[in-house]
Amino acid sequence: MSVDFADIVLAALERRASDIHLTAGAPPNVRLRGRLMALEGFPVLGVPDTREIVYSIMSDVQRQQFETLHQVDFSYSIPRTARMRVNAYLQRGAVSAAFRVIPGKADSLERLRLAGGKAVELDELMARCDVVVATTAQPGLIRPEQVRPGQIIFAISNPLPEIEPQRAMEAGAALAVDGSVVNNLLGFPGLYRGALDSRATRFNTEMFVAAALAIAGQAHDPEVVPDSLDRAVHKAVAQAVARAALDTGVARDEPSPDYFEGD
Repeated sequence: MSVDFADIVLAALERRASDIHLTAGAPPNVRLRGRLMALEGFPVLGVPDTREIVYSIMSDVQRQQFETLHQVDFSYSIPRTARMRVNAYLQRGAVSAAFRVIPGKADSLERLRLAGGKAVELDELMARCDVVVATTAQPGLIRPEQVRPGQIIFAISNPLPEIEPQRAMEAGAALAVDGSVVNNLLGFPGLYRGALDSRATRFNTEMFVAAALAIAGQAHDPEVVPDSLDRAVHKAVAQAVARAALDTGVARDEPSPDYFEGD
């Protein structure tokens, strides 16, 4: 292999990239401020390159799962350098992977401060907040004894939530959902449908916000989240995403006028 994966990671971190994408037939790509672009100074990766990189960072169990299911999610870290969530998948017969960089504590706290937030201990947060939204990528972070009766908990890190919904409900939560419901069932179908229908060149923040607002708009009192099996929910999300793609100039096609009926 002509490319050292550690060099790719270091180059991505120097540019403060949030994601790294490895695909055969293209150079390593990184996401900078929401935009996907080639990582300068690196060659086009071949099929053997992506396979060797991805297989070298998987355990035997993860390799076995990948070869059975053609996709696997796992965590990977380079000591004192970076932690990442990884989704490895098979694309056109070649091994591909997407890496989400998990910011260090100092970086996360600085971003929180700049946004006007305040850092608190988890025990205090759980004691004070009626609605908890967790996206920490820390499985088991929330303990059942920290859950208050009537609390609403969105533990939406994928694939492993901060607390299993069943355990949160048993501890007294009024509602608890994880990423398999909020992300996978409620978000992704409409996101991809809307992007495909508008032939969007990429996803952007406006499309994600449109999807979130559409999902919230489909929840009817006393629901907090809508029924994931309701086709009207996914239609509304797709319409909102396609509309956002058109409004922000990333759509290559405009769906027919009747596509937005009921929008």
